[in-house]
Amino acid sequence: MNIEEDNIKATIDASNKCTERYIIITSIVMFIYGLLLPQDWETKFGYLAEPIILMRKYIVVIENLAQISTIPELVRGFLGMSVIVSIILSIFMIIHGAPAERIKNAFYERNWRERIENFFMGYLAFPFVFFMVSWLIYEFSFDWKLNESPCSWGCQVMNAMLTSRYWLAFCGAILTSGIGIYIFLLFTLCFGPLILFIKWALKWKK
Repeated sequence: MNIEEDNIKATIDASNKCTERYIIITSIVMFIYGLLLPQDWETKFGYLAEPIILMRKYIVVIENLAQISTIPELVRGFLGMSVIVSIILSIFMIIHGAPAERIKNAFYERNWRERIENFFMGYLAFPFVFFMVSWLIYEFSFDWKLNESPCSWGCQVMNAMLTSRYWLAFCGAILTSGIGIYIFLLFTLCFGPLILFIKWALKWKK
């Protein structure tokens, strides 16, 4: 392992520690938010409720899930805020996530077989799985029925989130961090090579 690779590893390690803090803080904050969220949040939040309402308006799946929930206002208020917070989390992770270094490390001094595997897993498999899961959640929200049998563990978790404030807060906090991580990973895969090229070009120019 040479000096350059040591520096890349050190940068990624420091980035991981930073992003881990963001994820933990986000999860804790969203869990507390879910526990304390009032039923009449639109009235109590005033103008602060506008961004949440906007998310609910344009992300159809939120309203679809709220309509079949026994706690619809809590679902609307929590998931609307979840989208906002996950975007903010992903921005902080992008700023401190060293996307260019992660791309360089993925292909650093690997043999051709490992590089091909990284390419297919990173640029084909991961986006495909992400968009498929997003599509399934969107589609299932139309015909979802609570307490329908048979029900898998994923179905049971979804039912719990739509009927219990505590499960909504707990699972929703994990979901919020997960969405933020997804956005960050997609950004890294799509723009990491471009950032790496720009850094290389500026270094070459000097």
